[in-house]
Amino acid sequence: MLCYYYPPVATSGVVRSVGFVRMLNRFGWDPLVLTVQNARDVNVQTGADGPAGSEVVRTHEYNLAGFVEFMQGAVNQLLRLAGSELRDRFFRETIAIPDSQIAWASWPRGIRLARNCAVMYATCSHFSSA
Repeated sequence: MLCYYYPPVATSGVVRSVGFVRMLNRFGWDPLVLTVQNARDVNVQTGADGPAGSEVVRTHEYNLAGFVEFMQGAVNQLLRLAGSELRDRFFRETIAIPDSQIAWASWPRGIRLARNCAVMYATCSHFSSA
């Protein structure tokens, strides 16, 4: 399974992924979950670990979202001295193309893992890295 949101991340999307892993276990499958090591999405919270009985592989995500937010704030601080300001989300729309999840380095590991899997299932938004 390829899913960005997986425990210990706690969002509504996690419930579907955890339930799917549990059902696969009941039917004799050994799910392998490829997910992010530390979600850089500022809107998510963390909770409990995922269910037992599945292998979880976590890959790195560079903090592109944090970088573009930092750049927006720093440049705006300088521009405010001159009485100006960047439009909202300027760096996010300029640097994080097509989205900030482009910094999730899932595809190299995903390709290697997929070669040994019978079925691949992706459950995440239409992130570019997926």
